[in-house]
Amino acid sequence: MAKFTIKGYMRQVESAYKEAAAKIAKKHVELEALEREKFETQNSRMLTAQGKSEKVNEINGKIRAVKDNMAALKTEAESKAMTIRKTVENEFFDFYHVNPADVDSNMLTIINSGIATKAELMKLAEKANPTMRRLIGQKLADVKDDPKTAQFGRALMLASDDPHLRAIDELRGIGKYATGGGMSGTAGAQAFLDRWDEMAGPVFASAPKVGWSWDTTAGNGRHYVEGDDGEEA
Repeated sequence: MAKFTIKGYMRQVESAYKEAAAKIAKKHVELEALEREKFETQNSRMLTAQGKSEKVNEINGKIRAVKDNMAALKTEAESKAMTIRKTVENEFFDFYHVNPADVDSNMLTIINSGIATKAELMKLAEKANPTMRRLIGQKLADVKDDPKTAQFGRALMLASDDPHLRAIDELRGIGKYATGGGMSGTAGAQAFLDRWDEMAGPVFASAPKVGWSWDTTAGNGRHYVEGDDGEEA
């Protein structure tokens, strides 16, 4: 049985950004060397004014090429991350959105009967599948005498609040910064790359422990699993 989890996809995003950041850090070394060469050329007493101008123009062309390459590396990393994000969106859509097959008729009878207390419904929601959570949320959102319970119910009904995509986007935010968002110079680029695990660790730690498995022997396709260790098996 092959098993895939959100952290497996997050590792792919991490790899894309870290590879780009490492290359960009090296490009910063090239860039700083060119800037030094430009400064020395501008202050040289061995070259004529025309010679300086020609040499500076040549160096400026090299600087532009390095910067363009750095920008391309960042764009490529973001493109890879967005492709993975789209895959995650597709893979986990059914898990977080309404699926008629996930309606538990017995639980639905209890919800609609009115015999369950607010506390009991909240407890049921913790263990319910996403479709049933939405139904329980609708019931709790209709509670008139308890604004907090109603707010909790409305939160359960939000299909757009997908923690899988949120985890990917948080990692993308770190990746964008690591590939040039705010760090400049060789020291800055490498220092941020060295701190990647420190920055990304909390994102991985808080990622949903939910994934899907593909059982090729059972012949019944994909199964969603909760309570997983979160890493790809």
